[in-house]
Amino acid sequence: MKIRILTIIVSLVTMYVSVSAQSIRATPEEPAKAPGAESANPDIFPMSVGAYIGGRACVNAGEIPTGTKTGLSMNGVPDFGATFYVPFTTTGSSNIGFNLAFGYTSLTVVSKPESGVTDGTTLVPKLSYFAITPTFYLKGISVGVNIGIPTGLTYFNKDETIKAPGQKDLLNTLVSFHFGGIIPIYYDEFGRFNFLISGSYPLGDVGKIYGNDYAPVPASLSLGVSYVVNLMGN
Repeated sequence: MKIRILTIIVSLVTMYVSVSAQSIRATPEEPAKAPGAESANPDIFPMSVGAYIGGRACVNAGEIPTGTKTGLSMNGVPDFGATFYVPFTTTGSSNIGFNLAFGYTSLTVVSKPESGVTDGTTLVPKLSYFAITPTFYLKGISVGVNIGIPTGLTYFNKDETIKAPGQKDLLNTLVSFHFGGIIPIYYDEFGRFNFLISGSYPLGDVGKIYGNDYAPVPASLSLGVSYVVNLMGN
């Protein structure tokens, strides 16, 4: 099941990046070139900084206790934070660089009985993290890791008749494989507006949040947008 979920995430992201690679660009007037100097490629993204926001859906890809089942859950609170991009070159023909994002993220993992399912018996605990995501960027594709530092744990059921704080110490630092796309929708000499899509697959579990041996492994898919401002021109 783990391999199947990871394959689905990678396939969805790859398919979308390949289809959405086209972008719209406002073409500025080309700057003058000094004699003998190699000019920067205006289609290469410069160093930039900005903000992002997005929604996330999760499913437990780990072991599921006997007598229970899982399901897809949508996070009510969006991910948000800051992002910073550094190109490896400004004179090549392809956008290649390093991207660092950091901010708030949350994960939810559904657990419900195999029979007699109601909103009251469907548990959806929310796990909150400060996320640091260093990735390599190549022509719209982003590959790296996501490091989640726990900041909070809250227990819910689906109809919200249960809402109780949990012990943050139950949560592990969560390191996940990150694969996605940062696709420019529009860019000019001032900055870029991007569509974001990414899949994350944890390399470990979140911790024993139910006080027993059950430790979920939340695979997730995220969609969002970002806007970054160019810190220097090409």
